[in-house]
Amino acid sequence: MATVLVIEDEQETTDVLHAFLQRFGYDSLGARTGGAGLDLVASEDPDLVVLDLGLPDMTGLEVIRRLRDWTEVPVLVLSGTSRRGVGVDALDAGADDFLHKPFDAGDLAARLRAVSRRSTGHDDAASPRRHFGEVTLDTALHQLLVGGVEVRLTSIEWRLLEALTRQPGRLLTHRWLVSQVWDANHGAETQATLRQHVRTLRGKLDDDAARPTYVRTESGIGYRWVAAASPAASPAGASEAPAPAPPEEAAAVGWRGDGWDRLDAALAGLGAHLRTGDHDAATERLTRVRALVDQLSPAREAARETAQQPDHGGPRGGHGAAPA
Repeated sequence: MATVLVIEDEQETTDVLHAFLQRFGYDSLGARTGGAGLDLVASEDPDLVVLDLGLPDMTGLEVIRRLRDWTEVPVLVLSGTSRRGVGVDALDAGADDFLHKPFDAGDLAARLRAVSRRSTGHDDAASPRRHFGEVTLDTALHQLLVGGVEVRLTSIEWRLLEALTRQPGRLLTHRWLVSQVWDANHGAETQATLRQHVRTLRGKLDDDAARPTYVRTESGIGYRWVAAASPAASPAGASEAPAPAPPEEAAAVGWRGDGWDRLDAALAGLGAHLRTGDHDAATERLTRVRALVDQLSPAREAARETAQQPDHGGPRGGHGAAPA
């Protein structure tokens, strides 16, 4: 059972957190000051730290900086302040995630699960090949496959994708991403450029910003790679047989599934590239569209043939048998 250390000076909030943690199946420890919390991390080695930023002896940011001098224990920050940028400061100092007060149990549980997966290596970003559903990237070969089709990226897009997928689920600030994609000397003026590259990368991933599968925008703070790591995909270039239509829907010529939705997204991306005049990207997207059509056509034809078969109805007798 994982142990969570709560560093919080407000007794009411502390009691609520301990009750939630017990309900979620965690053991919990408590500290009322930053100094006491640092001592407990050293002596008890908790699996997670839930940290309030407003402490009586030092700021929560100072606690994070001191922790990061010697431990990578995941830190989930809680804050009741409305001061702009406080979440960004905490994340840049080394926190793993940020949650505003007041919060509900479901949101807290989700954040704890996310940072717990990263701390136990559930999201294996150390491997040169990373798999996230339809997306596979090989950091050694600098190769990206979307639905089995290779997609070319610019050097900046590649560094951005590598940084995002290195820590799935973690909230990454604009400032941190700029330092990874460019360098620490670039400041706020580069954030507009970052947003443009994120938009372009989403297009190449067939990702919808309004309903993201891969990259979610955290308004005013940064971005989060939300796709969970998946088992190893098929070798590059291997095509997968299309999934058969469910029997109860086989007669519907317009039957759709995830593959048809991916085709819709690929066509939308093709149109976007054509409108912007990016012919290289349009050519790549056309290759993706053709590959999806090749995969989906057998299922479509099977559904069409089933729909066209006459329904004689009733039991069938032998030659010359009269219906009952």
